[in-house]
This record gives sequence, structure tokens and C-alpha cells, in this order.
Amino acid sequence: MTGPGPSFRSLILAAGKSLRMGRLGERRPKHFLPVANVALLDRHIAALEPYAPTRISHSRHKQDVFKAHLAGRHAAAVGRGSLSLHLNPLIVEGPLYPFLELIQETAAAGRRDFVVIGAAGDAYSPIDLADLVRFHASHDRPVTIVAAKGFPTPKALLFSVGAGGRLEAFARTAGSSSPRDLVNLGYYVAGPRLLEVVGMDLPAYREDDVIAILAGLGAAAVYLAPEGSININTPYNLLLANLSALKRLSRDGPWDRPGAGRLEIETGVLRGEDVEIHDSARLRGVVLGDRVRIGRRSRLENVLALPGARVGEGAVLTNVILGEGAAVPDGARLSEAVAVDDGPAEPMPMLCDPSFEP
Repeated sequence: MTGPGPSFRSLILAAGKSLRMGRLGERRPKHFLPVANVALLDRHIAALEPYAPTRISHSRHKQDVFKAHLAGRHAAAVGRGSLSLHLNPLIVEGPLYPFLELIQETAAAGRRDFVVIGAAGDAYSPIDLADLVRFHASHDRPVTIVAAKGFPTPKALLFSVGAGGRLEAFARTAGSSSPRDLVNLGYYVAGPRLLEVVGMDLPAYREDDVIAILAGLGAAAVYLAPEGSININTPYNLLLANLSALKRLSRDGPWDRPGAGRLEIETGVLRGEDVEIHDSARLRGVVLGDRVRIGRRSRLENVLALPGARVGEGAVLTNVILGEGAAVPDGARLSEAVAVDDGPAEPMPMLCDPSFEP
């Protein structure tokens, strides 16, 4: 992105072993899980395109999945240099290390007036990045951090914000956040001034340690993300993100997008490609991936079904995620659960009422 203002670079922080996703994270990293039938990683790539070149910083965990995805779906962007992969073993030291590293590399190349936007690869948000950049420029602090509120989130990093949006303090919850808490969403905006506050010589870059430095020096401003924003680090969060996306899409009116599906406004049902739903089935607040089959007289509410999932006759599902190829037998009753393949369902305790309202 060029013009009279600063130049831009962007970064997607895509590390972690997806352990808290349980069996949903076994096939591929959580960054490939879908929200409204679009993979999180692809959402970030599209959103950051105006701020390219974009780097995807990842660890060694399932790195072949990242390589294959970019070589296929995003080959053109890779070819023109607007998208790249960066294996960074030190990403395990903390998500802010690759962000600082990119700022340092850009400054070392002789650039002075630039802005780097970093996005956590497991975050879902309908954030307006242009508005975020304007906020960062107007608050004139070395870094802007994005926070969200509304959904209770386990083991969250909470912010206390003072006058002018300044980050004053933070705390890590032992349990779950409340709907009123400001939770770190994992988006960061900064330029070379950040290196004057946080150097590249720290013994470690744990998120809590870096945030402590920023809060102590008054070096960070906090931007509030739109309603429905959430970090997706557990199956519960994944279901909430999909229901949040459904509500937002329903407010936008009739919706049909190749590759994502067709939305039925009244019931909040998003259908992918080649989906079969028996006429006697009743669905509300449901996202169906490609090739999903829903049997007759079944009842589904607040359900995410990944591609190839099958629901048998007379089954009743409430607050459920079905993994790729999962099969729910006739007459089954599932609530607050994750079903993957043909194995037994795993519990998915809900921390709030996710009911879909158009």
C-alpha cells in the first residue's frame, strides 16, 4: 500500500499446537478451522491484502499444511511477493517476538515511516483495519493493542484502560473472563518506535512479560474491537465465532457467496456446497460445510457441521460441533459436545448462552 502516508507490512501469527482444540486440531492447525465456511487463515489473508506484503509466521507444528495451502489456494499472491511463509522457531517464546522481528527487519532495510499490522491467526473479528490504523495514528503511542469483550473466555489476558485509551494494567484469569472484561484479541499495530520500548535482547518474549513492559511505560493504546470478536482457542470459542458471524451476516440481508454458501436469514442456516437437508428437519443457528447430510425429523440448534458430516434420522443436536466426516446415528441426542469422525463425542461446556437471534 503506497501513498503520502506510511508504508505497510502485515503479519499473521500462526503458531501453537492447537492442544485446547482437542480432536478438532489433530488434522490441521486451528488457523484452518472455518468461521461461516471460510478458514480463519484465509479470512486474515483477505483482510490484510491492502496492507501487504503479508508474512505468515508459524512454528514447525504441521508446517507442511501451511506450505500446501499457500502453494495451492494462494499461489498467485506468493508468486508476486505479497504473501510469504516464515518458519520461526522462536515464535514459541511469545507471539510478539515475530511482530518485533518484522519491525526490526523493515527498519534495518532503511525504512523509517512504516506501520506493521499483526493479527493472531486464531482470532475472529469483523474489525475495520483502516479504522484501527487511524486510531493508532491519532493516539500517538508506540503500539496499539486490540481488545474485545462480550464472550466469556477461558485463561484470558484482561486489560485495564485509562484516559485516552492508555493501557494501564493487565491480569491473566485463572478461570474465565466475564462479558464486561476487556480481553486481548491478539491484534497489534506499531512502527519503529516500538523498538525503543521493547528491544530484541529480552531473555524471553512471553506475552505477559511484554505487556507488562508496555503497561509500565504507558506505551500502548487499546482499541475496542466490534461486537462478536473472539479468540478461537477452544471448540466452545469456535462455535461462538460461527454463531456471531451468522448474526452479523443475517443483519446484512440475503447472502450468497461462492465457496462459503447460501444464508437463510430467518433461521440463520448457512449452507455450503452440495448440502442435503430433509424437508422434515428443523434447523436454527446452523453452519453447514460442504457435502453435509441432514436426516429427516432431525433437530439442530446452534450447530457447526464441518464438511462431510452426517446427521441421522430423528437426531437432536444442541450446541454441537461436528468434525469433518463425523456421523451422528439415528435418534442420537447430543448437547454441548464435539463429535469427530465416528468416535465418541467429547464434552464442550458452554460458558454463555449462544442462542441464535436473527
